[in-house]
Amino acid sequence: SFQNALYRMNGNQYLLFWIGLRNTDGTLKWVDGSKLKDAFWQDGQPDLGSANNIEDCVEMYHQSPALANWNDVSCQTPRHWLCEKDLCLIL
Repeated sequence: SFQNALYRMNGNQYLLFWIGLRNTDGTLKWVDGSKLKDAFWQDGQPDLGSANNIEDCVEMYHQSPALANWNDVSCQTPRHWLCEKDLCLIL
């Protein structure tokens, strides 16, 4: 699956990535506006933070299993980004 491929691509490095998913008006949506269908949350997530620390953005946390490694955190937290790009066919 795409989720497993992202996990393997990261190797054994301790890196945290924004995955382009955020809580918008109580609904989890991707940056293209589509709603979340499949989720790979860590246990206890999403927890949405607290009144003093709102957690509306989603990161991939590599130290957790591939199919349970999403965590919600504050959108102000510095992270790397994962970007999606159309395949370019070279003949």
